[in-house]
Amino acid sequence: MDKKIKNREDRKLPFNIIDIFILLFVLACFVGIVLKIGNFGVFKNSDDLDEYRIYFSVSEIAHTSGKYFAVGDSVTLAGKNTVMGKLEQIISIDPTKAYVKGAEKNIISLPYPVDTRVDVKGSILSMGTMESTGYMLGGAMHIAAGESYYVTTEHLNFLLTVTDIVKK
Repeated sequence: MDKKIKNREDRKLPFNIIDIFILLFVLACFVGIVLKIGNFGVFKNSDDLDEYRIYFSVSEIAHTSGKYFAVGDSVTLAGKNTVMGKLEQIISIDPTKAYVKGAEKNIISLPYPVDTRVDVKGSILSMGTMESTGYMLGGAMHIAAGESYYVTTEHLNFLLTVTDIVKK
């Protein structure tokens, strides 16, 4: 009987499951340190950021909201607390247009009645980098022309559509 117990002890592995977890933890720490030291371009320093102008449009908002677009307001992506930049200028505030088919099957543009709905166009000054994949807001979040984002300012919450991104 003592021989069987001794044979089992001889066949045991020199390490157990806890040792494997410790080795994996040490390996993960090592990889993290290497990535941090290497700074593989995942996060950019604020010195590497350039100033860009983000052109935007806002469609079909109440006409009274148009007066609350204040130049200099900080524009923040809603829910992410990521600052897009400062509202630089309001290019236009025009009545919203509805497009309908005419009697001859052509498209006719009809403006909404005055004091109902407006479209706003403007620009935001932003800090970021232009990568091969597109514009990286603050070097950490990708935004693109043609995409829409919910944003907030000191006075408004609205859906903004990026129309163009140009280096200042």
